[in-house]
Amino acid sequence: RYVRGPTIESDMHLLTPLDFHASTTELVQRLRDGHQGVSLDPESWDRIITWIDLHTPAHGTWHEIVGMDHIALPHKRRIEMARRYAPNTAEQDPEAIFDLTPLQGVPPMQKKVGIEKPQPNPRTAKPTSRHPTGPTRMVDLGGGVTLELALIPVGAFDMGADDGEPNEKPVTRVTMDRPFWMGVTEVTNEQYARFDPAHDSRLEGGDFLQFSVEERGYPLNEPAQPVVRVSWHEAMAFCAWLSAQTGEAFTLPDEAQWEYACRADSTTAMEYGDTAEDFAAHANLADHSLAHIDTFEPWKLPSGAISPWRPAITAVNDGHRVSAPVGSYAANHWGLFDMHGNAAEWTRSAYRAYPWRDDDRRNDPALEEDRVVRGGSWYDRPARVRSAFRLRYAPWQRVYNVGFRVMCAAAEVSTPQ
Repeated sequence: RYVRGPTIESDMHLLTPLDFHASTTELVQRLRDGHQGVSLDPESWDRIITWIDLHTPAHGTWHEIVGMDHIALPHKRRIEMARRYAPNTAEQDPEAIFDLTPLQGVPPMQKKVGIEKPQPNPRTAKPTSRHPTGPTRMVDLGGGVTLELALIPVGAFDMGADDGEPNEKPVTRVTMDRPFWMGVTEVTNEQYARFDPAHDSRLEGGDFLQFSVEERGYPLNEPAQPVVRVSWHEAMAFCAWLSAQTGEAFTLPDEAQWEYACRADSTTAMEYGDTAEDFAAHANLADHSLAHIDTFEPWKLPSGAISPWRPAITAVNDGHRVSAPVGSYAANHWGLFDMHGNAAEWTRSAYRAYPWRDDDRRNDPALEEDRVVRGGSWYDRPARVRSAFRLRYAPWQRVYNVGFRVMCAAAEVSTPQ
């Protein structure tokens, strides 16, 4: 359930490198960042990665699938062959199911940094004072294509979450002492095509019996959808191109700028409230439409032939199986769309442990280190799209659900009146 794969009979054509790499799976992401305080040894990692390479079989034995009566003879013959040709394995029953005691994790204790008084719980507190939505402006990309920016005001916020994942701690008080412009939406396929017309965000594969173009999957390459399968290097190259086109210094937001803009003066887990709230009007997340298994005539699956397996909030239907056209859901209080979900977003920052610092070269684009991805996507449940949630990928990696948005220091441009 926590591993994304190419499904049963996928027709993905030539894959983007690392499209189904273990690092793109929730399982590996959780374990790598110390889930429940547990650190895996090399052998454990080897077994997990091998299982993923074998296409994540759901069962470890044949009798779990068809029953012992159907496999009694081949089971007996298998043991006979093992005794004859592999005697060191002869005493191992391939149909045995072992009772394993799970490791008990101990969440690490962390203290807040740079906070002088108790702060509201970021999961439950209501928003405090809010800035009104500020000025916006358009950037001309040529060919009738524009990119809208919103002005993000100065202020301060608590970065991270004490009750979040281990890599979100400790919480740090961060001050934004200069306003900046930020993309109102994620960069779209249409906008990115002004820079790289050959890029293709491709599609997300279907589930089963893919015998037609329709059944191959769900498009991610429509003009208004967010561009994905772009590496951090390519996102930065777009920013450099945009800077050359406009004469302004565009780049990716750093991790603190991104979270500050996402929160928009809120202190809850999501800008619009808690993770338990109905997100249908606010964000494109893992919902009923993601969990649902589509079938097509004339190769329609028997009812229940494949059980829904993708983790999702099935009580909510946000209307989109994969990414939606940008701006399809409500904006946050500073006028930014899709900061939660739709496509995850590259930031400028290298992945480092907290507390947050901006003086340790983590924002240096010359460093070949993993870069932080924020915001989650249509494939993620609410807990994984929180304002504080962090992921990381190699800067050269093109990920199926990761795009970006741009920012520009307000000092580089004149503020509209």
